[in-house]
Amino acid sequence: MNIFRKLIGFSFFVILLAAPLGALDHTHAAWNSLLKKNVSVSGQVQYSGFRGAAFEDYLKSLSAVSAAEYESFSRPQKMAFLINAYNAFTVKLILDHYPVSSIKKIGGPLKSPWKIEFFTLIGARRHLDYIEHGVLRPKFGDPRIHAAVVCASRGCPPLLNAAFTADKLNAQLDERMKNFLNTDYYNRCDGKKAELSSIFKWYAGDFGGEKQLKTWIARYNKACASVENISYKDYDWALNSR
Repeated sequence: MNIFRKLIGFSFFVILLAAPLGALDHTHAAWNSLLKKNVSVSGQVQYSGFRGAAFEDYLKSLSAVSAAEYESFSRPQKMAFLINAYNAFTVKLILDHYPVSSIKKIGGPLKSPWKIEFFTLIGARRHLDYIEHGVLRPKFGDPRIHAAVVCASRGCPPLLNAAFTADKLNAQLDERMKNFLNTDYYNRCDGKKAELSSIFKWYAGDFGGEKQLKTWIARYNKACASVENISYKDYDWALNSR
């Protein structure tokens, strides 16, 4: 009997060692709840509402993901993790300097806000550009991310008031791009002319160049199907707050 009990105890100990203690919640439920409470359907953000333990604990859960754990994620899990991390740490950056009228007021002439290393992710100190330009763009090659990562500005696509999750990722990315391209404030097609967000100018290569861009935008906005001439809107860097 004693031997049997010892075997049970040893098995339980092995299970504990193998269990992914503190593993990331891939539903991102905590972030989802915060977004529902503090972001309007149109993407306006009540930054002060993010203050508190729930937000800090969520950020800690993102920072706790090691390189090995990250590599164990599926492709959709990785993308959802990175998009949520970009948006959450952007909120954190704004809160660290709140009140501020624009994210571009943060940093200085020698360091942009996107180059400030102020959080830990995948085992090292990181900045926001690491997420977008170091991982998301080059390693996933999905230009829809430009409608999902939000730089806290009115010119950005509106922040989704829900967390991105692996099981819904493809539909969420399609919805974000469709919403972005069908909102006149950001993008507008009128006959053969299109006035687009500067995002499409800055990252034209991600969309395959201007020729492929025309096909791309028509996929999400039928009014853009006959576009021949494209111009770009000035970008509004004012804070996307309520």
